[in-house]
Amino acid sequence: MQVNDDLFDDEIRKKIKNEIKYIPDDINEKIDDAVRKIEKRRFNVKKVSSICVVCVTTTLLLGMAMPTYASNIPVIGSIFKMFNYKIYENYDKYASDLNITKESNGVRMTINKVVYDGIQISLFYTVESESEINEDPRFPGAELKINGKKTTFGGGGTGKYLNDKKTFVGSMEYDVGKKNYVPKDVQEKTFLGGNVEIPNEFVLSLNIDEIGVENTIKGEWNFNIPVSSEKVNGKVNEQKCDIDLSKISDGYHINKIITTPLNTSIQGIKIDKEDESEYLDFAVFDDKGRYIQFKSAGATGNKDEEGNFVTYFGNNFKEIYDDTESLTFIPYKNSFKESDDTKKEIITKLNLKGETKLYSNDGEEYAAITRIETENGTTKIYYKSKYGINIIPIEITNNTTGEKILSIDKTNDGRKQITYMASSGEYEIPCDKVITEGDYLVKTIDQSKSIEVFNEDKFTIKVK
Repeated sequence: MQVNDDLFDDEIRKKIKNEIKYIPDDINEKIDDAVRKIEKRRFNVKKVSSICVVCVTTTLLLGMAMPTYASNIPVIGSIFKMFNYKIYENYDKYASDLNITKESNGVRMTINKVVYDGIQISLFYTVESESEINEDPRFPGAELKINGKKTTFGGGGTGKYLNDKKTFVGSMEYDVGKKNYVPKDVQEKTFLGGNVEIPNEFVLSLNIDEIGVENTIKGEWNFNIPVSSEKVNGKVNEQKCDIDLSKISDGYHINKIITTPLNTSIQGIKIDKEDESEYLDFAVFDDKGRYIQFKSAGATGNKDEEGNFVTYFGNNFKEIYDDTESLTFIPYKNSFKESDDTKKEIITKLNLKGETKLYSNDGEEYAAITRIETENGTTKIYYKSKYGINIIPIEITNNTTGEKILSIDKTNDGRKQITYMASSGEYEIPCDKVITEGDYLVKTIDQSKSIEVFNEDKFTIKVK
């Protein structure tokens, strides 16, 4: 990630990027094409956000949202390290090696590893071509089966080219958690293939007949992938809860939380008379103040016999730490739209000796940098704001040298380093460079028009 002005726009779009990490420019057109191919009995879900659009159960959409990857390099034992995403840092312990290869029409695809924890199936794979790959590999029309029964999942993926552009390496995630929170009778009526049971051990058939969307490569890459949750047995904690958030979003209830060695999931239901649902995002911190990174969100809905709009949803986050005992969820709404002209910079002089107030463009206090501390070669910023993590990133510029200093690391999940100090209400974030004496400006993006945070409605759930 470059430390420049584009970073701020990238962070505003973080929800989209975290969900699928690859969004084709023609996604809306392809969504429409995919939906037209799906059985007419599928229910309609209001497009509540870009994330929910890609999460609604659509096999073809999943294929488009997933890049594919490659295997002519020594990645078999370290494919997770190919990506600078810390969401995969715990996967090696629970992955099963496969290395199943299929070749067709000059393209070789290998499924290297599979990981399954009951919430998500993650496939790590490689794709190689005899010639340079001109279009990011995608799988429109990919067919999925569980033990021979056709089904579908929402999900996402990420990938990267190697230097020769003949190899594309990556992962794809299938969100199977909705099998836990969508009732079986609803699945039977609305899911492609109906209610397909997913046992602890099964064969996932992934049948691909074309790679790409515009310049497609035809062929047959058919895999029968053995999947098992055996490696996480005894390490999955599921507990029921009753968190009523109806006063901030009509009919919104959290009724279950699941933690595994790979995922944290909160699941619930929303019942609303109107099809104008407002969905919630959450900033999650454990009892030690550590940020639990967002991964994905999905929603499946229909209309009940009484005319209510019923939506079943799940929000997935990174796994908790070994010593995490409870999680605090801070709900917020993100109404940002690409067409909105609401993104304005906040720039002010940084006070190294005391408090620095940041004001939104309408003159309201947006945040206050309470202190800056440098110790053992590391600088940390402490701030308070009702907008919480949403004011990040904070960029500081040395007016003398022009050097830019960022308040998070340069990976796509820099928020992982945030610590929420409940006792003081401060957020602590490390800088990637040391701040010394001098003349500095501090800059962030004013999201006060697009983010509404409900700090008074935060809730804590024990997970151990």
